[in-house]
Amino acid sequence: TSINPVTLQFTSRDVYRTESWAGLNLFLTQPVNGVPRVDFHWKFPTLPIASDNFYYLGYAGVGTQLQDSENELPPETTGQPNYESYSHRLSHIGLISASHVKALVYSWTHRSADRTNTIEPNSITQIPLVKAFNLPSGAAVVRGPGFTGGDILRRTNTGTFGDIRVNINPPFAQRYRVRIRYASTTDVQFHTSINGKAINQGNFSATMNRGEDLDYKTFRTVGFTTPFSLSDVQSTFTIGAWNFSSVTKFIY
Repeated sequence: TSINPVTLQFTSRDVYRTESWAGLNLFLTQPVNGVPRVDFHWKFPTLPIASDNFYYLGYAGVGTQLQDSENELPPETTGQPNYESYSHRLSHIGLISASHVKALVYSWTHRSADRTNTIEPNSITQIPLVKAFNLPSGAAVVRGPGFTGGDILRRTNTGTFGDIRVNINPPFAQRYRVRIRYASTTDVQFHTSINGKAINQGNFSATMNRGEDLDYKTFRTVGFTTPFSLSDVQSTFTIGAWNFSSVTKFIY
C-alpha cells in the first residue's frame, strides 16, 4: 500500500512522548503491520504549556498494540508532571518497510542538547557536533546510522571537524571536562580549543575495522582529564583530529 505524506507542525515545541498503536495482521503471525495511530505529546520548552497532536489513519486490521516511548525513556524524576521532567525530545522519524514488518522508528535527543548549546554549570551537556556553524574543508555531513538522533560528521584526513558556538550560564569559575563519542577505523589524536586557545589533546584507539558497518558497538565515549574554565557568555568550541592515516573516520 502507499501512504500520502503527512505534515505535523511542532515548531518551537519539544515532543517528549509518543504513544504508537502498532497494527496486527489477521493471524497475528507478524509483529507489526503498520502504525495506524500515533499520539505526539509536546510542550513549549520555555513555557508551562503542554498538549498533544495525533495522527490517525482508518485501520481495517484485527487489533493494535500500544507502544509507549516512556517505557524506554522514562522521565528523570517522579515528583513533577511528565511534561516537566521528560529526559528526551523527539528528533527524527524513520520508516522500516519490509515484507514482514512495516513500522516507524523514532530517534531521540537528550534534553540537555538544547537549541542554543547552553552549557550548564551543574549537569552534563550533550551537543551533537553536526550543529557546528561552519564546515571546514575535508569535513562532511553524512546520514546518521539511526541511533545518534541525527546526522554525523566525517573526516578522511587530518583537520578540524567544525566550530560550535556555546552559551554559558554563570558562574564562570566553574570547571569543565570534555567527553567525545566517536567511531574510527584508525588510532587518532583529538585536539580541542576554546576561542582559538588549545585546552585538550589526547590519543585514542580505533573502534572498528575498515569496511565494517557503522553500528552502535563501533562508537566509544572517551574523555580528557584536564579541566578548563569558560570566561565568556558565548564561546566557540573547536575539535579536530590529527596523526591518523587517510582512512574513513566518523564522529558526532
